This record gives sequence, structure tokens and C-alpha cells, in this order.
Amino acid sequence: MIILGWVTTAAAWSALDRQDLPHLPGGVRKGLGAAFLLVGVLFVLTWSQQIAQVISGSTALPEYLDDPGTFWVIKTFDLALVMPIAIAAGIGLLRNHALATHVSYAVAGFLTLMSAAVSAMGIMMIVKDDPDATFILPAVSTLMTLVIGGLTVMLYRAYLGTGPSRGRQPRATSAAIEPT
Repeated sequence: MIILGWVTTAAAWSALDRQDLPHLPGGVRKGLGAAFLLVGVLFVLTWSQQIAQVISGSTALPEYLDDPGTFWVIKTFDLALVMPIAIAAGIGLLRNHALATHVSYAVAGFLTLMSAAVSAMGIMMIVKDDPDATFILPAVSTLMTLVIGGLTVMLYRAYLGTGPSRGRQPRATSAAIEPT
């Protein structure tokens, strides 16, 4: 599955690379940049706190005790790959770098689906009366899904030529696309 994921990513990146990407309206670009940064930093802080708890042995986290292997795979994947890319893309979008616009298509889609999955998990924990369920998880992740999902729809609409930018403009060759 990992190999299939990387092959799919490489093929999609290659296909997108041949396309002229549309100009992103400043509000969409800045909103995505801020959302990517916020989500990335929140995950890094949350996961780091959980890892510190496990390493110190001060608390027994239920998700760690249930399946330590899965705990470490998720934390490693997010901290080593997903969140650094999200944070870098967020900074790049806020600084208006062309490569960040390119990367934002993958990051926005992934974060939308990931936050929706976390929301569903939190809701199901409440429905099933899981003793570790809290209302905070589904509330925050549902809000995150709505915000990032809405921005992702605007991003993809701009790409399809139905959004605020109405059509494609040639991709910039310099680091900046437009003045901020």
C-alpha cells in the first residue's frame, strides 16, 4: 500500500507539474496557509505531549496501551512527514511561493480527509459510550474539517476554472506569484 501510495503521488505530481496552475485569490491562499500552519502546529504539540507522556511513563494513554505499534506508526508518520509538509506549505503560501501553491493541492485534500476521519472517529466514540470519549475531539475536528474543507473546495474550484480566479494564468517562474 505504501508503494502504491508513492507511485500514485508521483504520477499525480507529474501530471500536475505539466499544468499551469491558476492564480489563487489572496484570501484563499492566506486562509489555506494559516489553516495548514495551525493544523500542523496543533498536531505537533499534541503528538509531542503524548510521546512525552509515554516515554516518561507518567500516564498510560489508552491508545498506546491498546496498540503500541499503531501508536508509534501514526505519530512517526505525522511528525516526520505530514505535519512538516503542512507547515512548510502553510509558510510558503503565506509568503506566496509558487511551489507552495503546487503542494497545497495534495496537502489540502489530505488534511480535509484526515480531519473528517478524526471527526467521525470522535463521534463514534461518543455514540459507542467509549470511556475515553470527549466532546472536544469531535467539536474541534469537525470545525477543522469545515474550515479546511471549505478552503479546499475554493482551491479546487480555482483549478477547475469555476472559482473566483476564473481561469488559468501562467505559473510564475520566480519565487513570488503576486505582491502581498
